[in-house]
Amino acid sequence: MAGLTMMVDGAFFLALVPTADLVVERTWNMAGMCGTGSHTLVARDVLVPDERIAAAAPFTLSDVSLFAITVLGPVVGAAQGALDAITAMFASDRKPFMTAYSRMGNLPGRATGWRRPPTS
Repeated sequence: MAGLTMMVDGAFFLALVPTADLVVERTWNMAGMCGTGSHTLVARDVLVPDERIAAAAPFTLSDVSLFAITVLGPVVGAAQGALDAITAMFASDRKPFMTAYSRMGNLPGRATGWRRPPTS
């Protein structure tokens, strides 16, 4: 399911739509962003039954908390996923590329924090 905002007769609603009914448009065509999954979900001519309307009454754009849920949920999930991936990488026996270190966990900035050398 995907939580989407939709406009009906000039009013905004929050609806739950099965992802099978959606199309992913690959809108992030820039270096470093293609693998994030941060593309656009598009629902064209999708019939949303009443039981899938999460906000039954129309809400206004000033209702920030309702919009925040639709925006912050994926961001928090992506951040947690990135943290899990980095934690697993540093816990593994992976060797850092082009360094003398034998494991990612041995890098100097990991436990003590990297500090810029003093300048004279």
